[in-house]
This record gives sequence, C-alpha cells and structure tokens, in this order.
Amino acid sequence: MGIRMKTTVNIPDGLFRKAKAFCAENAITLTELVQKALQDAISSRGVEQGTFKLADGRFKGELGLRPGIDPADWATIRDLTYEGRGS
Repeated sequence: MGIRMKTTVNIPDGLFRKAKAFCAENAITLTELVQKALQDAISSRGVEQGTFKLADGRFKGELGLRPGIDPADWATIRDLTYEGRGS
C-alpha cells in the first residue's frame, strides 16, 4: 500500500463512540473504518478520475456580436438578447 502516515484527528465523543461500536459490530479496526470512509468520500467526488475539463465552446468570429455593438455595453446586449421574446 505504500508509505503510511500517522495523524491525529479530533472526533466528537458521541461520534467516536458510534464509530467504535460500528467497528466492534463489523469486526474492523477504527483505522480500517477511517481509511474506507476517506476512500469512499474521495471516490464519490470523482477525484481519482482526474480533473473535469469543460469542452471548448468558442466559435469563430469577432466576439459574436453584431458590427457596431460595444462589448462593454451590457444594457444593449441584454436588450438584443431578449428582442422579440415577450413584452
């Protein structure tokens, strides 16, 4: 399994008692429980699968705006976005 690290973890008393009881009922050590919980938490978030990369959604052209529209003029861009869609 490679190099092992020792560490100290602060666990509230109630949770610690529940963890110890769980370990006794399942014939595992607290170390095994913590390792399994950490592995499950990491795996469920996809950390081992690599970093998510969003597909490139760019398109060719000049900013995609109509000629003569200032890209910093958000009010005009908003108005053009909703043009013909409602009141």
